[in-house]
Amino acid sequence: MNVRALIVPAALAALLAGCSGSSDATDGGGTDGGPGDAGPPLSVTDAGAAAVQAHGCANCHTADFSGNPAGVTEAGVSGFPANLTPDPDTGLGNWTDAEIRRAITGGVNKRCQTLCVMPLFGSMQDPELGNIVSFLRGLPAVNKQISATTCPNETTDPVCLADGGV
Repeated sequence: MNVRALIVPAALAALLAGCSGSSDATDGGGTDGGPGDAGPPLSVTDAGAAAVQAHGCANCHTADFSGNPAGVTEAGVSGFPANLTPDPDTGLGNWTDAEIRRAITGGVNKRCQTLCVMPLFGSMQDPELGNIVSFLRGLPAVNKQISATTCPNETTDPVCLADGGV
């Protein structure tokens, strides 16, 4: 049995159960290890799991993050959310951490093309961004082919290309 499959949901449940709706970490419900914390800080992977839960990533990429072959419609554009597992053939297994970060914050794929149905998280920074990458790297690899999304007015980001995109 995959121990992470048991621990991550339990950690999420504990985190969510302790939420009081306040964003003040000193209210006794924080998880950063500071004064007033209810417990020890979350591991990087558990913090990443909490972040993807908070951002609703599974709503599009499915519960196991292996992609959505049925597709979604976002802002009037239909697309197929990608396989985010570390499978090297159909997922993020051949992506660098920088490429994953750029997809999340810049909305471009490995080839620097626009991810038109992906919400942009341009203001996301570390440690949250790194935690999400660590969480995705720790998922079980799922070999699941997802149809490519063709974006209207698809563009290639020149800044991405200058930063080393393919």
